Formats: sequence, C-alpha cells, structure tokens
Amino acid sequence: MAKFVLFSPVTGKIVIAGKPVAGASVTRWYKGGFSDKQATDKATTDAGGNFSFPEVTFSSIMASIIPHEAVVTQDIKVTVNGVETLIYATVKRNYDHNGEYGGKPLDFVFDPTAQPTFIGPDPGIRVTLSAK
Repeated sequence: MAKFVLFSPVTGKIVIAGKPVAGASVTRWYKGGFSDKQATDKATTDAGGNFSFPEVTFSSIMASIIPHEAVVTQDIKVTVNGVETLIYATVKRNYDHNGEYGGKPLDFVFDPTAQPTFIGPDPGIRVTLSAK
C-alpha cells in the first residue's frame, strides 16, 4: 500500500523583536487528498518559542491506482497575546515529503515586528522560511 504525504513535518519558532515567545498557540489545518481528509491540530511554543508538527500521511491502494490530482489546502495560524495571524497558506499539489516548497523543509521563523522574507498572495501571510 502506497504512503501519501498530506502535510510535511513542520518546525518553527515564534519571536517578537527577536525574542522567543513562550506559550503562543499555533494551529495547523489541512483539507484534501484522495479522501478529502480534513483536520486541525495545535501546538504551544516552548520557552524558546519553538513548535513542531509531525508529518501527516495516509495509505491507500485506491489512491495509487485511480488517477487523480493531489490538491491539499494547508494553513498555519499563530495566536500571540490574543491576536491570531495567518503565517502560512498554500495548496500542495503533490504527495511528496517536503513537496510544498520543492523539497525544502517547512521550517519557519515568525516575527510580526521584522521584515519577512516571504509574503504570500494575501499580504497578511508573512514569515521567514529559514534554511536548514
């Protein structure tokens, strides 16, 4: 049975003015794939501002033999001091591990006070994709 990746593993750090934010709520949501699975999970930043989410996969014999287009809508939001901000949103069009950004790991640094290195189609999506 083939394994398909709906959302690659995510690591990140939430900071304000370069200082780690402990206790921030980070929410990951996704919908799509062969069975149109939808789910939400949450993480809380540690003392260093770090958070992580595991890889989300599914296995299916039918998905490996029936032609279909991979379409998985993904987003990540962070809530700091009661303010929720969308920091990541994309539509993944493959089932590859780290297929969201051409094989690069999803490793984010979000600082609402800093100039982002990535601004999404919605200007509210502002994050630094850090290199590993």
